[in-house]
Amino acid sequence: MSKNSMLPESQKAVQLLKVQFGLNVKRYRKKASLSQLELGQKTGQTQPQISAIENGRVNISFEKMALVTFALKKTISDMFLWQKTNLNDKFYQLGYRPC
Repeated sequence: MSKNSMLPESQKAVQLLKVQFGLNVKRYRKKASLSQLELGQKTGQTQPQISAIENGRVNISFEKMALVTFALKKTISDMFLWQKTNLNDKFYQLGYRPC
């Protein structure tokens, strides 16, 4: 399915997943006492790329998602855990109301 054929609700859902993943990357990176540059070096990405991931501004490939996740010693499911303190504001900005 092309990006243009996605329904607006689907686009919101995809954006929310990117935001959720990115906020968890940032949270776990900080817990691991890593800078964006250090995480980038561990995953073959640049500091601006890590920043864009953390801010939900890029469509990350599954391969890059796995590299980031494994570098943080987490599971893929960890990266999509709901963190109310991190996500509520971003979700509301995007027009979603958590259940």
